[in-house]
Amino acid sequence: MGKKVKARQRHTERSNELMSKYDISKIMRKKLISVQQAIEVLKKNYPEKEIESVKLSDSLNRVLAEKIISPISSPPYTNSAMDGFVMRWQDVEQATENNPVKLKIIGESSAGHPFGGKPLVGSSIKISTGAIVPDGFDTVVPIELCKVENDLLIINKVKKKYQHLRFAGEEFKVGQELLNEGTKVGSAQIALLASIGFSQIKVFKRPKVSIITTGSELVSFDQKVEDHQLRDSNTPMLRSAALEAGAEVIQSNHVEDDPTRTRKAIEEAASTSNIIISSGGVSMGDHDHVRDVALESGFEELFWKVRQKPGKPMFVAKKNQTLLIALPGNPVSAFMCFKHYVRPLLQNIQGMKFDWPVIQSKAKYDIENKGDRTQLMRVRLISKTSEIPEIEILSKQGSHMPSTIAHADGYIIIAENERINKGALLKVFLF
Repeated sequence: MGKKVKARQRHTERSNELMSKYDISKIMRKKLISVQQAIEVLKKNYPEKEIESVKLSDSLNRVLAEKIISPISSPPYTNSAMDGFVMRWQDVEQATENNPVKLKIIGESSAGHPFGGKPLVGSSIKISTGAIVPDGFDTVVPIELCKVENDLLIINKVKKKYQHLRFAGEEFKVGQELLNEGTKVGSAQIALLASIGFSQIKVFKRPKVSIITTGSELVSFDQKVEDHQLRDSNTPMLRSAALEAGAEVIQSNHVEDDPTRTRKAIEEAASTSNIIISSGGVSMGDHDHVRDVALESGFEELFWKVRQKPGKPMFVAKKNQTLLIALPGNPVSAFMCFKHYVRPLLQNIQGMKFDWPVIQSKAKYDIENKGDRTQLMRVRLISKTSEIPEIEILSKQGSHMPSTIAHADGYIIIAENERINKGALLKVFLF
């Protein structure tokens, strides 16, 4: 008996065993779960959030796992908002153009080099923007309004006391909460944290993700393809999508449609990953092995098949703290399922909300879903002068057409047998 025949026989025996163990016929008769039900299952089963301490210089795009309480006041001292001269209000409040006041210049306070003396009656010092205002001085006159003759400052008029001062603590004070847990760290937050002396911060760990793509017909996108082969677009797409979502991709593997190799890849990934994202091998064909071998390897099924288009065969299972999210093999189906389910999940593990980037739009024309599954329709935004953009549905919606995701701005969700009238407001989920 040939190797291929023996392998096929082993697969048939394994399938029969699984049908007996998991009662596949009952599973197949189950009603498909809804999009919302799938989301709720994911929310209840994501891996535990973990916390780590990182250097501030390595914290870009991470999410705070602690409140940030300021150890200092800002500004830490009263300083000048202008280049000019600082003086005592009581010496200049009566100054007019007809009766100017002359003040003796007794020194200077520049940024990083404060004045070391004390104010005297009828005195002033030159001051730079950001420089410390010495105790006893309380009013700054900008340099362009000052006239200097030798060591005397001539003041014609001053509008008010305390002008052009930045008072200590006027921005925030010691002990004030500056950033909440769950804040995503961008360049602006790094600037604030550096200004108050934080060299390290606590953040949520990035989820460790393994990517497994399946399909004997696939070859690497950078290799020559034969007539019976296709380029693997799912591996680079899923890897880049996971990185965009903030995950740490620890491995990307492609396996042929072989149960032994598929099982080995899943078990190896489960030993090192929080999330396993696979594509292909989740339907009902003889060469679809992902679900079977996952159950054999000890994964507990959370759901299989969602009442949606594209992406119906999506399969999710859990083993200890590792979540397997098995996406369909068609590139568009895999991409759409990633954006709607996996991206918000990865963000949630990192301390952010389970949510999507959305905008409000209106239908350019009537839109109807005549099917019996919820549709995730790719759309393009049309810029208009009005605040709310219109959308148009891409004419091609096939799950095997990657150009439709490259040319789309996002998608809308339309329930089965739902009709949306022209001009109606609806939510666009942005890619």
